[in-house]
Amino acid sequence: MGVDGGTYYCRVQAVNNTGYVSEWSASSDGIAIDKTAPSTPAAPTGSGIYSSSSVTFNWNAATDATSGVAGYYCHIGTTSGGTDIYNGYVGNVLSKTVSAAEGATLYCSVCAQDNAGNIGSYSPSSNGVVVISYASDDIASLKSLADGTTVGVSGRIVTGVYDGFFYIEDTNRVSGIKVISSASVSINQLVDVAGTMSTENSERCINAMSVEPGATSSISPLGMTGKSLTGGGLSAVGLLVRTWGIVTLVDSANGYCYIDDGSGASDGSGYVGIKVMIGSLSGTVIEDSFYTLTGVFGMSAGGCVIYPQTPTSMVQ
Repeated sequence: MGVDGGTYYCRVQAVNNTGYVSEWSASSDGIAIDKTAPSTPAAPTGSGIYSSSSVTFNWNAATDATSGVAGYYCHIGTTSGGTDIYNGYVGNVLSKTVSAAEGATLYCSVCAQDNAGNIGSYSPSSNGVVVISYASDDIASLKSLADGTTVGVSGRIVTGVYDGFFYIEDTNRVSGIKVISSASVSINQLVDVAGTMSTENSERCINAMSVEPGATSSISPLGMTGKSLTGGGLSAVGLLVRTWGIVTLVDSANGYCYIDDGSGASDGSGYVGIKVMIGSLSGTVIEDSFYTLTGVFGMSAGGCVIYPQTPTSMVQ
């Protein structure tokens, strides 16, 4: 049967009917015995976390010391390890491109076969790649799209992280947007986001299907008066801002206060100034005191609101 990894050679002699024996033949080429499967490839990678119409997965080559790698089998599906999109042999290549319906999230895993017919184990599944209809170079262009449109945006900076959502902003500070997701991200982290557009309390949002954190960066807030925030339409919504003023009301039970810089800001509630969601800070914020506030300007059921960037972002 031969030893795995061994190489065997053959020579023959001929014997005629009178008993004469020929010289030995030349030796055959060596035949290697390969009973070991190829190595398992690392998880394939897609072209980012989203792609338009078609998705290409790439993987690194497996190794096989004895007979060499002949090719790869590939699974692509809408679930991790799934095969509903593709299940087959792709040959000795290191990528596979498929098409899928808008909104689908695709995953890929592969295994190698060697020239002796041994098949290795499947790789871990790739991260999901979302098939989208609109990839944006700027956040402002997303806000004009209809609810339900699948979108993707890359390299945007996280400006605030809250319970069940976070905000991202263009690095040039032109526009920002709320991302509905509980993904683990940090302030000043650059992220790629794929999801569907929605509207929540008149605020455009991305319902994230996939979030991929990256490197860190930094961004400075835009200094804005209360009047410029509330009187400028929705252009400031989603931006990291810095404002200031006197605290005119603290509602500890509901976790908010109002801050007024005297510029005439109003959200129609009857209270003077801009609503600030201070949460657990409500016990430390003092009415009739002056504060400087850094936070993200957004919308709530009652109108415009500022979410402090961190618990220390409201300074007396």
